[in-house]
Amino acid sequence: MTMKTGRVRLHLRIGAVVALAMLLGATSPGLTLADDSAAPAKVKLVGYVISNDGQSLVVRDVAGKTTSVILTDETIVKAKNPGLGLILKGKKAANEALVAGLEVEVEGVSGADGSVVASKVQFEKKDMKMAQAIQAGVTPVEKQVSETDARIGDITNLDTRQEVTVNFPVNSTTLTPESKLALDGLASTAKGIQGYVIEVRGFADSTGNAEQNLALSKRRAEAVVSYLQVEHDIPIRRIVTPAGYGSTHAVSDNTTDAGRASNRRVEVKLLVSKGLQQK
Repeated sequence: MTMKTGRVRLHLRIGAVVALAMLLGATSPGLTLADDSAAPAKVKLVGYVISNDGQSLVVRDVAGKTTSVILTDETIVKAKNPGLGLILKGKKAANEALVAGLEVEVEGVSGADGSVVASKVQFEKKDMKMAQAIQAGVTPVEKQVSETDARIGDITNLDTRQEVTVNFPVNSTTLTPESKLALDGLASTAKGIQGYVIEVRGFADSTGNAEQNLALSKRRAEAVVSYLQVEHDIPIRRIVTPAGYGSTHAVSDNTTDAGRASNRRVEVKLLVSKGLQQK
């Protein structure tokens, strides 16, 4: 009886060892345990909605960094104020509620190329009212711009009267004295012309990643627009929406200091309607 009991105990011990080995993958090379570190990282982002195309948001934080926020049919759109709760769920709700200018708090997981896949987007009721009020004023402004475009002609029917290029230090959006002087000259010329528009395009060198360069080039273009508006009272309707092109459209070799300095630029064109010039 003692020997039989010993054999039973031995079999039980062997079975336990085999089970443990299988659990650890020692007896089955194809068996691997789940790797929690491979799961997408949770992300929390606070910033302002810059644009919303119904599929994703572009959100800019207080530091000026822009992030693409991917919307899904499971994305919850929610006011943080007590009593308001869940507004709606999904892309359609997000497209209707999350207007440009709205401050939002995004929760989600990291996606491809630095994007965030949103599980929840929250905002304050007062912020939504303010953003909606701003959006309500967009329609008359757009109508005015449309009428102006009809008078001066399509952008492809414009001649370049003057063009200046202003350059920036590394990772900077600050206009240099030389840049301001060049913009002063262009603004002075513009004020003596009927039916003009100003095209502003920003660029960066190849230093840094593509997303950072895109955001930096856009902020450089916005810095030029701000200077023309504040210092020379150029109406916003006269300025084509400033665009940032990142490190694309390089004019010089990015492998040299001089080349990179040339690529850190904003191109500004003073355009005049051909039709008005003939009058």
